[in-house]
Amino acid sequence: MLLKAGMGLAALIAAAVPVAASGADDIIGQLFDKASEIYSNKGYTATGWERRGSLEQGKEQVFQLALNGASEYQIIGVCDGDCENLDIHLYDASGKLVDKDDQTDDFPIVGVDASGNYVARVTMEKCGGTCAFGVKTFQK
Repeated sequence: MLLKAGMGLAALIAAAVPVAASGADDIIGQLFDKASEIYSNKGYTATGWERRGSLEQGKEQVFQLALNGASEYQIIGVCDGDCENLDIHLYDASGKLVDKDDQTDDFPIVGVDASGNYVARVTMEKCGGTCAFGVKTFQK
């Protein structure tokens, strides 16, 4: 599996973004902004692919994504202050699991080192009610 550039990234982002934002979209946007800053310092650029939504505990959402033109990708997930555990599983076009982040945290990161068509399954493992989340892709 691809070494994740974001090791320790969750702590940096969480410390840099105040929890008292005016709404879930503000929190997700702030987390994306901080992740973009950190990834930029590591030589990555945002691909322009990002998705936002909300999920109840135990629910999931599936996203199709086409990754083109780079050799290394990182897909991050972020979620609001009510979220305790968000997971991402990444599959290739044939349905084979490429990478997963199912750690007990609210900032999953998966990676792949090849262009292609992928499916990202985002699961809200633990949430107090309905939680907002976002998923964003970076390339190097």
